[in-house]
Amino acid sequence: MKVSYNWLKDYVEIKMSAQSLAEKLTMAGLEVVSLEKLADDWVLEVEVTTNRPDWLSVTGIAREIAALTGKKLRLPQATGYRLQAKTKSPEHVTCSPKPLSIEIEDKKGCPRYIGRVINNVEVRASPDWLKNRLESVGLRPVNNIVDITNFCLLECGQPLHAFDYAKIEAGTIIVRRAKEKEKIITIDGEERLLDSSILVIADKSRPVAIAGIMGSKDTEVSEKTKTVLLESAYFDPLTIRRASQKLDLDSESSYRFERGVDLETVFWASLRAADLFKEFATSSKGGLTIGRMEDNGLKKEKEKKISLNILRLSRVLGKDISVSEVERILRGLSFSLQKKTKGNLEVKVPSFRRDVEEDVDLIEEIARLYGYDKIPLTLSSLREPEGITLESGISRPQKIIQETLLGLGLDEVVSYSLIGRGLLEKINFSIDETLLKISNPLSAEQEFLRPTLIGNLLEVIAHNTKRQMEDLRLFDSGKIYLKKNHQPQEFPCLGLALSGRRYADWLRKTALIDFYDLKGIIEAVFCKLNISEFLIEPKALPCFSAACSVELKIHNQTIGFAGEISELVLKNFDLMQKVFLAELNLEKIFPFADYQKKFSSLPKYPAVMRDISFIVDEKIPYAELGNFFKENRYGLVKEINLVDVFKGGNVPAGKRSLTVSLKYQSPQRTLRDAEIDEIEARIRHGLVERFGAQMR
Repeated sequence: MKVSYNWLKDYVEIKMSAQSLAEKLTMAGLEVVSLEKLADDWVLEVEVTTNRPDWLSVTGIAREIAALTGKKLRLPQATGYRLQAKTKSPEHVTCSPKPLSIEIEDKKGCPRYIGRVINNVEVRASPDWLKNRLESVGLRPVNNIVDITNFCLLECGQPLHAFDYAKIEAGTIIVRRAKEKEKIITIDGEERLLDSSILVIADKSRPVAIAGIMGSKDTEVSEKTKTVLLESAYFDPLTIRRASQKLDLDSESSYRFERGVDLETVFWASLRAADLFKEFATSSKGGLTIGRMEDNGLKKEKEKKISLNILRLSRVLGKDISVSEVERILRGLSFSLQKKTKGNLEVKVPSFRRDVEEDVDLIEEIARLYGYDKIPLTLSSLREPEGITLESGISRPQKIIQETLLGLGLDEVVSYSLIGRGLLEKINFSIDETLLKISNPLSAEQEFLRPTLIGNLLEVIAHNTKRQMEDLRLFDSGKIYLKKNHQPQEFPCLGLALSGRRYADWLRKTALIDFYDLKGIIEAVFCKLNISEFLIEPKALPCFSAACSVELKIHNQTIGFAGEISELVLKNFDLMQKVFLAELNLEKIFPFADYQKKFSSLPKYPAVMRDISFIVDEKIPYAELGNFFKENRYGLVKEINLVDVFKGGNVPAGKRSLTVSLKYQSPQRTLRDAEIDEIEARIRHGLVERFGAQMR
C-alpha cells in the first residue's frame, strides 16, 4: 500500500524526516519497501501482512506512528448528519423525499449494510487538495462523487460505493446471491457471467454491483446524476475472495474486504462521506439534502477482553517492562484498559484489531512498540524431551537416529509433504483410494499428501547429479500420509538414499556404493537403538530391481523395505547412476528400541574366525543367504560378514562366488577345533541342500 507523508501529517504530528519515519515503521514490523520523492511530498510504500487489514488505511498507519512517537492521533470528526430510521432529525439535516428500501437475503455474506440517499448533488471536478491526495498514492481522480468514496476508502480503510439513485429500480436494494448464468456489465466495460456462489447488490430486476468488488456500468455516477445512493457495508471476506478469484477481477475494495474490514467503521465511513458530500458536492443552486440512514444487520461484534499478566509478559520477552510503559503502548494503539488488579491488566480490544485473540498477541504488540532492539539476546535453556512418543516433538529415538546418520557422513534433506500425480507415476506407485488427495490443490505438483519418501529422495538425487554432485548419502526424516480404515493417518518415516562412490577421493578411483553400504547403515541405526534381531526377506516392490528388493522385519512385523532402484525408474528421473534406497516406518520400530545402556563384560575366551566360500546362482539374493546364516548360528556364531563377491573367471556364467566370514565364540569356555568343524559342516551341508551351493 502507498501512503503520502503529507497526508499522514494531517492526522498525527511528525517531526522526523520521511527516511527516519520509514526506518522506524520498518523496525516496528510495518515494513516500508520503498520511498519515493514526489514534488513537495514523499510516498511510502508499505508491505501490509494479511493479518493487519487495519494498516490498509492512512489513519491506521497514522495510529501506528502516534503510538511509536507518543504523539496524539487526530482523527477527522464525522459529524456526519446522523439521521437514522425511527429517530428524530438532528440539526442541519433534511429528510430525503426519495424512498429507500434495503433487504439482506444473505446475512452471512453481508452482516451489515448501510444505505442513504443524497439529493441535489452536482457532479464536477474535485478540489485540488483532494486530487493531490489521490494522485500521490496512484489513483486517478474521476469526479467529486467518486473521488470522495475513494478518499474515504484510503483514509479509513472502508470501501464505499455511490450509485446513481435514478437508475435503481423503485429505490430498492437487495443483497443476494446471483442467479445461475446471470450477467452484469461492470464499470470497466466487461460483461461478467455470474453464478450462485457470487454475492451481488441488486434492485428489483437486475444486479447493480458485484458485492465488495465492482459496480455496474448501468448505475455508475455520471455528469447527469442528481441523486446518489451511498453504500457502506461489511461483506464476508471468504465470499469476496472466492468471487474475485472466480471472476479474475479485483479492486481496491475487494483487496480490503478479502482481509476483513471493521464492522464499526462501516457506520463511521458513511458519516464521514456525508460530511464531504455536503462540503464538496452541493449544487450551485443549493438545496443538498442528506437522507435517513438505513442501517441493516449487525451493529457491533462481541466485545473482546483479554487478561494480561505482567509477570508472564516479562518471562516471554526476557525483559522487565514497567506497567506504566505497557499502559502507554496499549493506549497508544487504541486498546482500552478496563480495570487493573495486582499484576494483571484487563485489556479491551478495539473492533478494528481482528488479529488480537490472546495475551501473546498483546505481548507481541508491546514488544514491537517497545523496540526489539531493547530486548536482550539470550539463549533459551534446552532440555532433552522426555519420553519416546512422537507427540512430544523430536523424540529421543529420532534424535539418536539423526546423530547416528550425521556421524556416518549422511546429509539430511527436508522435502515437501505435498506431491503430484506425475511424481507418483515416476516411481510406479499405485494411485488408489489409500491416498489422501487435496481438495483444492494450488498446483498439479501439490495434488496429494505424500504416501512415501521415495519420490522426494529421487528428485533430490536427480537435482544434485545434474549439477555434478554425484556422490550422495542422504536421509529424510519426515511423515508419510495414507488412508487406513477410511481414516487419514500419518506415519513418521526415515528415508535413506545412497548413490555414487563409496569414498569421494579425487586422486584415485574408489569403489561404487552398493546395497551392502545401505544395509550397513540400517544395521548401525538398529545397533544404536539396541535392536539386535531383524530379518531381511526378498520382496518384489514396484520401484526396485528384481535382483535387489527386500523387506525388513522385526519379530515377523514388516518395518520397512530397501533395495536398488530399477533402471526404468532411474530413466524416469534421467539418472545415469545406481541408487540404493530404504524407507523405514519409525512408528513400528520405536517400540522395539531399548534406551537403557547396559554393560557387558569383555569376553574372557578367544574368538575363532572361519571363512566359508561357495558358488550359488546369482539370482539368489544375499538377503536370503544372510537369513540362512542367522538361523544357523548354533549358539556360537557371534558375527556374520560378507567379505567377498566375485563373478567371472572360473565362476560359471549366471553364478557368483561369495565368501562369508564367521566369528565363533563362547562366553563360558575356549572352543575346540572339532566342535567348530562340526558346526561348519552343518552350515555347508545346509547351503548345498537349500541353495544348491557348490562349495569351494
